[in-house]
Amino acid sequence: MSLSPDLIYTKLNELSIHFLIRLSIDELEVLVKTWHEDLGDLNDQEFDEAVNAVRSQNEFFPKTVQIRKKVDELRQQPRHSGHAELPTRPCKKNDEQIEKNKRYVRDLLSKLKQDRDIKQHTEKLNSNYKKSA
Repeated sequence: MSLSPDLIYTKLNELSIHFLIRLSIDELEVLVKTWHEDLGDLNDQEFDEAVNAVRSQNEFFPKTVQIRKKVDELRQQPRHSGHAELPTRPCKKNDEQIEKNKRYVRDLLSKLKQDRDIKQHTEKLNSNYKKSA
């Protein structure tokens, strides 16, 4: 999808306010046209991100070539999903905590086995009762 002229218009207005430059309606229309000619192959998201980045780094009103360079830079950077990343190093537990965790797991497994044995015994009793009835 190509770049929206409405977005260009909006961003140019923001830039003119940010850099304290008064643009007439005619000047703004010419800028929208030329920026669309120069940057029309970009998508709205790329353009928006690049303009915001350039605005925060420039001292003067940007040129389309600066926007294009910023888009190229941004394309080179790896994209993040927005989700929190997993820790890069494993958490270190002391020996006491490890043993405590092992005991806890053994207890859980024992209880699960008991529950399974009780369930099997109950099923066996129920099946014997149904046979005798």
